[in-house]
Amino acid sequence: MEKENKLEILIADDDKFTREYVGYICRESQSKYDVKEYANDLQLEEAINFYKNVALVITDNGLRGGEGNEGLDLIKKYSLDNKTQFILMSGYHDKKDLAIKAGAFGFLPKPFSMDELENMTSEALEKYHEGKRRQKKNLKILLKKKFLRENLFWS
Repeated sequence: MEKENKLEILIADDDKFTREYVGYICRESQSKYDVKEYANDLQLEEAINFYKNVALVITDNGLRGGEGNEGLDLIKKYSLDNKTQFILMSGYHDKKDLAIKAGAFGFLPKPFSMDELENMTSEALEKYHEGKRRQKKNLKILLKKKFLRENLFWS
């Protein structure tokens, strides 16, 4: 029997405590997902490109120990042509509008509670699955149209 491929949740934060806290909560509340943690944007981007089943990325904005926008930059780069959902977390609460505009599902202002993290994670994963169901339905419609069109021309 083939092993079922788990979907991934990728977490990035340069602060080890936050990264491990978010990872722990996600492992406990989303046990059917494979949770992976990264310390910076370079590792995270490599993981986004490597893994084929990324459902959710939870990332800090400043991933190199400062006020940079590495998290926002990754969201802008990968959210538009991908079903993967992104959550930006930041201690700079003015980043919320920028995160949503960049394509993030949501924004978690630091510090956040375990319940806030669990709720937003669950909602983002539901949106991911809705998108996959819609994609599958659209593919079936396209295949059906193609089949009908080919059969009309060849009969």
